[in-house]
Amino acid sequence: MRREQAQALVEAVAAVPVCVACALALADAGVLVRDRIAVAQAATRAAEAHVTGADELDAARDALPASIRDGASVRVEGDRIFVSAASGARIAKLAGHDVVHRSSVEVAR
Repeated sequence: MRREQAQALVEAVAAVPVCVACALALADAGVLVRDRIAVAQAATRAAEAHVTGADELDAARDALPASIRDGASVRVEGDRIFVSAASGARIAKLAGHDVVHRSSVEVAR
């Protein structure tokens, strides 16, 4: 019975870090999705600000989560508003890559 218990312990020690890594990756995927949706929403808010004459960058930043707000940028070309922000996801950064979400909205007048 001892040999079976030792084997079970070794298997558990090997499996637990893999399960934890999978859970963290899944949570980080959620951050990627949240940031993508937030950037699209920020582009809409920036377009609304553009129409009303308010500051587009302030409107876009107000719509973003605090974790990506400072790195956001807004570009206005005529009636098209472009918003971009680096994601707060950590796994891509560990691999040496930055994930930048971009969205644009065209204002219909």
